[in-house]
Amino acid sequence: MKRAICLSQAIILLITLAGCTPFNSKDNNLQKTSNSQEVSKIKQNRELELVAVKEATEKDSSPSKAAIHQYEFHFKDNSKSSPSKDSIVNEATLGNRSIVILNTQELDCNFAVFDYENEKNLWRIRSLITLDVKNGQYFKDKGGLKLPFEKFVVATSTDSNPEIWSFADHKNIVAVAKYKEFPFESSGINTLTSDSGKRKYYSYKKNKKEFIFYHDSEYIVVISGNLAFKDMIKLADSLPTVSSANFPRNN
Repeated sequence: MKRAICLSQAIILLITLAGCTPFNSKDNNLQKTSNSQEVSKIKQNRELELVAVKEATEKDSSPSKAAIHQYEFHFKDNSKSSPSKDSIVNEATLGNRSIVILNTQELDCNFAVFDYENEKNLWRIRSLITLDVKNGQYFKDKGGLKLPFEKFVVATSTDSNPEIWSFADHKNIVAVAKYKEFPFESSGINTLTSDSGKRKYYSYKKNKKEFIFYHDSEYIVVISGNLAFKDMIKLADSLPTVSSANFPRNN
């Protein structure tokens, strides 16, 4: 499993991601960078050197726009590139908190899951986890969860609010985030109950992308990704109460 990268608010970090051919990065350094021009076309024979996480700006009017602008790939031929709008898998925003998922496999063989918080009109990254679906370790034990995968990679962030668990294969990804309760505007949110009647769920849809959430004790559980909506509900139904010591495992 991969650990989360926790980012301070005032520092620009560079992260190296290795093991994805044809990019074959071997460096593992951490240093400062500055904003640069986006390179739109990706040449498949370039080697990825490092990935930069840039500071938030007021131009980033939404969490998903922030993610594609703040995440920057540096190649050994000195070219740079940022993810495209098409890489946005989902954006699950409630008030000033958001989970954004990008599919960056074209660049580094990963899915990336961002935890955002809006502070003074700036969408800042609180943590970031990546899932290497090409060379990562695959698991078959679903822990009692109704995941629509035969096998999958896992990445977690369990040392912050929210705690995040992500599961993915080459095509699909789902992230389960557990927040401590916080206030947010409820306009545009739909209420639904699953066929099992186990919980009352809420859904929000924007730009054909949808996520669900529910309340449990003093927590909010958010489920986002590119799964079919019915599969999100099935997964949610299979989750134990947040008070379970093994959450989100259900066995």
